[in-house]
Amino acid sequence: MEPDDLHADFSARLTRGSVTFKLALQSFVDEEHTPIEDGAVEWREAVTPSIDIATLVIPGCLSIDAEAAARVDGLAFNPWNAPEGFRPLGNLNRARGAVYSASAALWRK
Repeated sequence: MEPDDLHADFSARLTRGSVTFKLALQSFVDEEHTPIEDGAVEWREAVTPSIDIATLVIPGCLSIDAEAAARVDGLAFNPWNAPEGFRPLGNLNRARGAVYSASAALWRK
C-alpha cells in the first residue's frame, strides 16, 4: 500500500457520488453477555441489537482542491474527543485512545 492510496481511493469514490456511513451502537446488557473489559466476548445482535443513531453523508464532487485536502489532512479522529459522560469504556478503548493520539501526532509531522 502506498501513502496516497487511501486519498486516491476516496477521491475516486467521491467522483462517482456521495459516500455514506451508517453510525450505530449496541447497548450494554450485563457483564456476562456484554462485558466492558473483555473484548474477546462478541456482543451478539440477538442479545443487544444494533441501534442506528446517525447517517453521515459526504456529498460527491468531481475533485478535491488542495485547500480542502489540507483541511482534511489536518483532522484526526479520536473517540476520546468527547464529553466525559460519552467517553469510551473498557481496556480496548483505553488502548485505542493512546494509539489514535500517537498516530495523529505522527501523521502531522
